[in-house]
Amino acid sequence: MSDMRLIVAGAGGRMGRTLVKAIAETKGLTLAGAIDAPGSAGIGRDAGELAGLGANGVAVTAETCPHYLTFAAEDVPDGATPFKCCPPIREAANRELLWEGLRSGVVGCVVSDHSPCTPSLKRLDTGDFGAAWGGIASLQLGLPAVWTQARARGFGLADVVRWMAERPADLVGLAGKGRIAVGDPVELLAETAEV
Repeated sequence: MSDMRLIVAGAGGRMGRTLVKAIAETKGLTLAGAIDAPGSAGIGRDAGELAGLGANGVAVTAETCPHYLTFAAEDVPDGATPFKCCPPIREAANRELLWEGLRSGVVGCVVSDHSPCTPSLKRLDTGDFGAAWGGIASLQLGLPAVWTQARARGFGLADVVRWMAERPADLVGLAGKGRIAVGDPVELLAETAEV
């Protein structure tokens, strides 16, 4: 299973939650948790199986996070609790499915799943995954991690900007955000890496 969320845009409130649940049940999806935003629910699903979810005029998009595009379960050392997140990091083959989902447009956004905690909550002393905090503190690493992995797969910086800025801003209705355009507010980050 890939690590993504099903987002049904414009379907808020009780009716929206009912719609999301109905879509999930119709498609054989299992909701991974409570619906945490209007028209949004966490699910786990293969990127290849998400392509048909937009049927019947319902706006559906899938998202993933930088750590799912960067790490692979088989490379996580035993007891390395800094890698614990929910859902967990999957195998390299799954990571490549996520990249293919970005290439095809099935996966539309790469967003932060920033979940910081103190080192003691990660149980670095014991390496106990069961007791460790389940989140990745990665806000400061998201852009360089995604850009490094994207460039290695032949994507350009414009692709990364679309996934990490334009589409997320459009999805939540932030007009004039997530892009560099005449008349829009300027919010830039200066990177020193080669582009």
